[in-house]
Amino acid sequence: MPDKDQVIKAVRAAFERERRINLHRYPVRMGFADGVLTLEGEMENVAAKKLGMELAIAVPGVRGIVDRLHVAPATHMGDGAILDAVRDALLQEPALQSCTIRVKHKGKVETVRESPVGSSWRH
Repeated sequence: MPDKDQVIKAVRAAFERERRINLHRYPVRMGFADGVLTLEGEMENVAAKKLGMELAIAVPGVRGIVDRLHVAPATHMGDGAILDAVRDALLQEPALQSCTIRVKHKGKVETVRESPVGSSWRH
């Protein structure tokens, strides 16, 4: 079985050869013990993450992977922007047109749309 340094070097080399994985912009920390490779960090997108996992498991000696990789968000948003985006998505969802939509922000509940058939929900 290859040793820790050989496996990590082989995985890093496979990542470096793949043009869709950018280790300089998105560094990945690696650990290896008992045949299990641990990958930690951020990948540019879902495709890069999936490709990285496929390349890593193909390295001789890697029997399993602990996946601690995250996909970089397309845009960084604060809590308020996330609340607005989720609220707007719920309001636009056709399956929820007959539902009351409420948001809770900083402890205050606000009704953004009341159900046309009424609601018995109390806060």
